[in-house]
Amino acid sequence: MKVLQLTLSFEPGGRRRAITTLAERLGHMGVMADLCCLDHLGCALEEVAPFFREVESLQRRSVFDARALKKLTRICDRRSTQIIHAHDAASQLVGAMIRIWRPRIRLLMTFHRSLGFESGRFRDRLRNAWSCARSGAVITGSRERRTHFLQNNFVRSYKVVRIPFGSDTERFAPNPEFREQVRREQGWSPETVVLGAVGHFGPEKGIDQVLLGFLYLCCRQLPNPPLLVIVGDGTPTQRAALRHLAEEIPPGRVFFAGRRPEIEKWFQSFDIFVHAPRLEAFGLVIIEAMAAGLPVVANAQSGVVDLVRDGSTGFLVPPGEPAKLAHALEQLIRKPELRKTMGEKARQTAVAEYGADLYAKRHLKLYEDLLAGRKPKGLDEPFSQANIPRSE
Repeated sequence: MKVLQLTLSFEPGGRRRAITTLAERLGHMGVMADLCCLDHLGCALEEVAPFFREVESLQRRSVFDARALKKLTRICDRRSTQIIHAHDAASQLVGAMIRIWRPRIRLLMTFHRSLGFESGRFRDRLRNAWSCARSGAVITGSRERRTHFLQNNFVRSYKVVRIPFGSDTERFAPNPEFREQVRREQGWSPETVVLGAVGHFGPEKGIDQVLLGFLYLCCRQLPNPPLLVIVGDGTPTQRAALRHLAEEIPPGRVFFAGRRPEIEKWFQSFDIFVHAPRLEAFGLVIIEAMAAGLPVVANAQSGVVDLVRDGSTGFLVPPGEPAKLAHALEQLIRKPELRKTMGEKARQTAVAEYGADLYAKRHLKLYEDLLAGRKPKGLDEPFSQANIPRSE
């Protein structure tokens, strides 16, 4: 089977990790993958070349760039592409146009967006309707995103299926050597409880909410003051805003680590993972934290409620209530046995339900269904807010 992964760019982030994980594991199952970016690659070629047979960038100049469309058609012909797997609305539109000339190629799209602008205007919904009519399936990672897509687009409901994203759970498996290495290099004592947050500094990821929750936590009388480590980056304005907010926290209690290539080592250095997004399509970082054996304290927001089992693998708290975020963190800081038990359950859940091989097998089955002309199937039960904590 020959699949072309099509996306706007391949800049660092959850989308890139999801695509490379999928391509790598499908490669072990006999699926040959190519990568094509509509606009620009967004990273060094050597970072992605190991996962794909061929990597191309179209350098598209406009939405209907005839030169780029011809180039992509030639790529599909040369590589005998059977399936185009798009990863955004623009790529889905391009794939739908390719199908005008190459109808034998099957098309599907994974909906990664947490923001709503891809369906924000009526003309966006018309574009999506045209693209979806020529697509065999639309994949969402969470129940909430499936509901969102169906409510905001003109598409047959059977085409929109849920396949949770997966991660290399062995890469993130607990590793005492990594933990000791990072803590030694950073000068953190073994006794310090380290809270970790990972994400870019855009408002949807809610790093400011993490800082506010930590500020509330610092006002409580704890026997051993915890440390908050933030891995990620943003624009100069976003960095300045978060550092200004961190000035309210006692000195030395917050560490901005920036972007880190070996993110699995940093997960090992944490004791608790905290995630407070305003919007979250899925939450791949939560799976990575769970795979590392960390209990998770997170906002009950969007795709997050599919992942964290409140009271079992961590705690879900109402969005926008940093005092309750602090209370949940305090429970785990004061109860190391609870922290250990939740972390073990989180690891078990990540391996059993969100492993990379299962992620790839679900996609392989979907690819086979599309090539055989069968209706797509996924884990598509409706979204429910039953397990979202309510404010008191």
